Amino acid sequence: VTTEAYGLITNMEFYLVDQNGTEKLLGNVDAEPYTLTADVSSLASTDYQLVARAHNEAGNIGESTAITVNIENAKKLLAHFPMNGTTDNVAPDATPCRLMGDPAWIDSAGGSLANALDFDGEGDYVMCDASADLNVPTQTISLWFKLDENSKGMLINRGTWNKDGWQVKVSGNKLYLYYYATDHQAVVRISDELAIDQWYMATVIFDSTMGEHGGFKSYLNGIHQPQFDHEMAVAMEQINDRQMHIGAKNLWGDFYLGDIDDIRIYNYDLSDTEIAALYQLKDEVNVPNTPTGLVVDQVSLDQVSLTWQDNANNETGFYLERASTDEFADTTVVTLAADTQAYTDISLVPGAVYYYRIRPFDAAGAYGYSDVLRVRARHYDDAMVAHY
Repeated sequence: VTTEAYGLITNMEFYLVDQNGTEKLLGNVDAEPYTLTADVSSLASTDYQLVARAHNEAGNIGESTAITVNIENAKKLLAHFPMNGTTDNVAPDATPCRLMGDPAWIDSAGGSLANALDFDGEGDYVMCDASADLNVPTQTISLWFKLDENSKGMLINRGTWNKDGWQVKVSGNKLYLYYYATDHQAVVRISDELAIDQWYMATVIFDSTMGEHGGFKSYLNGIHQPQFDHEMAVAMEQINDRQMHIGAKNLWGDFYLGDIDDIRIYNYDLSDTEIAALYQLKDEVNVPNTPTGLVVDQVSLDQVSLTWQDNANNETGFYLERASTDEFADTTVVTLAADTQAYTDISLVPGAVYYYRIRPFDAAGAYGYSDVLRVRARHYDDAMVAHY
């Protein structure tokens, strides 16, 4: 910014303006040489106009000529496959994927995040179209998986052998990372032996700043495994024209036997804190769903039969609450077993009004309530049941 003809400047403000005209203040500087370093990692990757505005003692404002700035390396989630009944990529820059073979959708409650995809090791996999969006020098790949008794094969792969690319593979109940470039291949173990029928979250960070050619770090269940950190002997080149496969190396083999869930790919190296928080998401997602449809089945002078819809399969049980007002100040609680969908209360007073609600619980605590149900026990003089 040229300031010689502007007079005494009190401060300089720097802005980025997006394509919709929205301004983001990067910061201000109140002394020469009016330079500023700003963190733009939270911004979307696109073109911006960068402008500087100078303020003088008289309150006048002068603005520089705008220059175009392209932000390509803003921190963001490149791909996210929740595996909740579809192979949809829910990240902003979607990479189309489709099921191949006949993998089965399963409920992974108690393990990873919500649903999962089960691969039979005999031709099941997911194929994702080639995407230049995944070509970044530093990236983090995270996924959940569970081993069967005879598990083996490819969890995730991008590239082809003797070409530039990488693979995360199960062999002998251990995880291995394959990386390769023209004229060079390497296989590195990234875990100790893993238990059967237990969910794990594996995370690999490709870091272009490690060593001369870059390297990678591995994490298991949110914890760094420094003994498996590795500096690459060669640098991986861009692989624009390579598809990504989940559950196989490609259509010819290395088919995975086991379950896979919640795959995420970021364009930066997540911190230890971020990876630990990513692992803790399982506790939030695996909260039992709230029961619905609490209704009266039958009611009499001194009892009422209630039914409801159990929408979870990971609850320890239910707390059914009864009170004389909808504020539930005088609550009576009945503990019911998991999967229960009916209960008969046999301690009503004829003609009295009661309020009921129900919620699931597990070892960590109790969760969301159903809608409140109002019930009036039949009175001796009633000609019909009144309840709603």
